[in-house]
Amino acid sequence: MSDGSPNRTFVHQSFGPRPQLRGSNRRNLPNRSYAQGYGPTGSTRVSAISATYFLIALNTGVFAGWAYAQATKDQRLLRTLRENFTLSWQNWREGRQWTILTSAFSHKNFIHFAFNMLTFSTFGTMLSWVPGIGAFHVLALSLGTGLAGSIAWLYQKQMPSESGMGKILGPFGQSGSVVRQSALGASGMVVGAGAAAACLMPWAQVSVFFIPVPLWVATMGFAAVDTYYLNSDKSPIGHAAHLGGALGGVAYYLCFLRGYGGIWMWMKMRGRL
Repeated sequence: MSDGSPNRTFVHQSFGPRPQLRGSNRRNLPNRSYAQGYGPTGSTRVSAISATYFLIALNTGVFAGWAYAQATKDQRLLRTLRENFTLSWQNWREGRQWTILTSAFSHKNFIHFAFNMLTFSTFGTMLSWVPGIGAFHVLALSLGTGLAGSIAWLYQKQMPSESGMGKILGPFGQSGSVVRQSALGASGMVVGAGAAAACLMPWAQVSVFFIPVPLWVATMGFAAVDTYYLNSDKSPIGHAAHLGGALGGVAYYLCFLRGYGGIWMWMKMRGRL
């Protein structure tokens, strides 16, 4: 998600070789873990990929609307898009609460759109590797983390530093009065899918600026950057939305996906849970 400007934070991550099981027959393991390897075939994987591309298609449709409106200078359409596909306290207070979700499918800038969709396609494909994760989980995870990102952005933007909670948050509370800003983009959804994938397969290799690193390292690294710039006046990025999406992804994994393996199963097998 960006504050109305090109996205520069979440770089497209291409996944590397899939982790493979070594020295053990996966049928003899008590349950799935990220060490088992991935790449299921059949209807579940197809449905997960179909859900991923369905969400991308929705984003593409809204982006096409923005592109057409900007190219033709259609002020009526631009106003409709601003009122229904951007996130702001003004829209919320004027009764357009649906923008808390629709803004997560909205992009005005091509680079912002392309980076988010390429990265989301990568994470959606990675999630489809896990046996049992189908369309329902992809859709529920995406919608849930999109909402979490929007809620986090709204919360951070309305939090004056002199208020009680602002004092608790310290430098993370938004200074001054309510900020009149708007935001849009699927970054919260993208980061949420990445966080869930990192919980399921932390050692899967991804490429960040052409450097291969484990997925959990990339996820923690971007979370650290978002935390550092959370209240920066110079950054046009919706860092709060990224962090909200990431926390939503971890929460969804812990509530609904931990039985499919990953760090929960790894810790359980080693007696840490």
